[in-house]
Amino acid sequence: MVRTCLIVEDHQLFARGVIGTLCAISPSLKITSLTNESSALATLEHCAFDLVITDLYLDSVSTAGGQRIIRQAKRSNPASVCVGMSADASPLLIRSLRDSGADHFFHKVISEDQFFEFFDLLLSGARSLQFAYPAQHDGEHPLDLLTVAELRVSKLLIAGISNKEIAGSLALAENTIKKYVHSICQKTTCVSRTEFTSKFSADLKHITYDQDE
Repeated sequence: MVRTCLIVEDHQLFARGVIGTLCAISPSLKITSLTNESSALATLEHCAFDLVITDLYLDSVSTAGGQRIIRQAKRSNPASVCVGMSADASPLLIRSLRDSGADHFFHKVISEDQFFEFFDLLLSGARSLQFAYPAQHDGEHPLDLLTVAELRVSKLLIAGISNKEIAGSLALAENTIKKYVHSICQKTTCVSRTEFTSKFSADLKHITYDQDE
């Protein structure tokens, strides 16, 4: 049974909509509402919640903040049900969300009826939600084939910097970077770094990874 809930959402109107819906479904639910990553992480250091719902783009740039909140929530309470929310539902975002330990994905671009149904099912303990992970799954996108090291290089590659500059940034030999670039282009069937940047720069913005990997 869900008794406590943490909501992390920096858009107040949307947050109020989620809170109002949850209270209508479960009036006894104790809800804590926060607007930023730092407050959420500090709270999760000493509090555990049955349900954690967080916007993924808390800094409007990447999903890293939302994913850190989910990881901390799972450390505080492994049984916690974690939901990531976003208006974007790209396969790569879903993949990175799942890798962070999230249980469900909530697509913000749905109807009012779907909105209520999602949270009704969520509070009832449903494990397979109609509006959880979209149909795209791992293995459908070429970037899924890249290793963490290759993703690091890819993120610098799309910035348009040279192999030498990438090597300096990652403290690797320039020849090693050349091998990575060759492997990246081969795996993604791109004939050049220019084609790779054109095809995948938008998708790469959604990918995060643990810096220690």
